[in-house]
Amino acid sequence: MKLEELIEWDPSAYKKDKNFIYYKWEKLDWESPDNFKILKNWFWVWNYAYYDWNKIEWTDWKTFEYLDDNFYKDKDNVYYINCAINKRLEWADPKTFKVIRYKLWIDENNVFNFEKVDWADPKTFEKYLWNYYKDKNFIYFKDAWNNLKWWNDKNYKLELNPLKFKHYFNDFVWDDKNLYMEWKIIKWADPQTFESLGDWYYKDKNFVYIYNTEIEKIEWVDIETFEILDDYFSKDKNSVFYKKYKLQWANPKDFEKIDNDE
Repeated sequence: MKLEELIEWDPSAYKKDKNFIYYKWEKLDWESPDNFKILKNWFWVWNYAYYDWNKIEWTDWKTFEYLDDNFYKDKDNVYYINCAINKRLEWADPKTFKVIRYKLWIDENNVFNFEKVDWADPKTFEKYLWNYYKDKNFIYFKDAWNNLKWWNDKNYKLELNPLKFKHYFNDFVWDDKNLYMEWKIIKWADPQTFESLGDWYYKDKNFVYIYNTEIEKIEWVDIETFEILDDYFSKDKNSVFYKKYKLQWANPKDFEKIDNDE
């Protein structure tokens, strides 16, 4: 049986003994079982590494091995391979390469966020807390798309107190001066009194906030009488609000949520 004739793909169906290789217990006409091994994540090796019947170029099959999170290496190279991507990481050192988390990895010379992060220092790069990382120069945030945001330009450069910088709750971190959501400073917030009200609402000693793609301040709120009606509507003793907007025509005394039960 030739390689190109095998259409079904199920790595668990491949087996070998000291004499032969089998696919679903059917003996295959290949040279030697010593040249064949099944690797994690839909891989097998036979003089070269193959993925979904496509030969992966440059590989040394004798040293080819699975690392983590779609990463593989041999004695010469590191590879990122899945059903859509077959990429040799030309800058990566296979001897020191390791995966920190999805789309974030490091070797002795570089930090990678799929591509090389030129400004990161690999010798001091480490996980800081939650989704935050740091090196000797910067603090980094890894967002929901697994991209690193770094505070080293006019938009995101922050004067953090690293000794007091800590995860507060949910997506919030703070130091002794400011409160941050992910990598953005919440300019009006008081970090000492900031707390969650549930759903998408928050408050501190001065304001009430709602999260709507980003944290926004709700103006004209009486904090003591503020109550949440649902994800979009809230009210206090004077006003009714839709998200952050005051509804001029609404009377908070008789405004209530109507359940639409079908």
